[in-house]
Amino acid sequence: MIALKKAVYERLRDEIMGRVHWDYAPDGTPFPYIVVQVFGIVEPDRFQGTMELVEQLTIRISAWDTTMESVDNLIASIEETFVDEELTTDTGHVMDMARGSVETTQESQTEPAAGEIWRGTMDLIITYQHTLGD
Repeated sequence: MIALKKAVYERLRDEIMGRVHWDYAPDGTPFPYIVVQVFGIVEPDRFQGTMELVEQLTIRISAWDTTMESVDNLIASIEETFVDEELTTDTGHVMDMARGSVETTQESQTEPAAGEIWRGTMDLIITYQHTLGD
């Protein structure tokens, strides 16, 4: 799964010019930025007669910015970058990649002077086939 996470990260990094963070962004990160989380991993299963492992996981991509329009544009761009586009790794391949849920929300602020903060979230559901050793 390391190779898959690296491929997702690199594609996102190219899309958002480097502001991509795993799990959370540090305080003070300039907008816009992306946070990536991996969850919902279905344990590898073996196909009949093969030694290749297949797993399904969900990658949640959250775009953060100061306007709803910007967040919606980022999510649309990210969706275009992933869905129906091949994603390759050195140690396996993506068998299927589909868009799951998408939503945009305004985050509540403890300090109103900070301005609006918006978050757009999109889930990518990926079925990945490993080669042995990944």
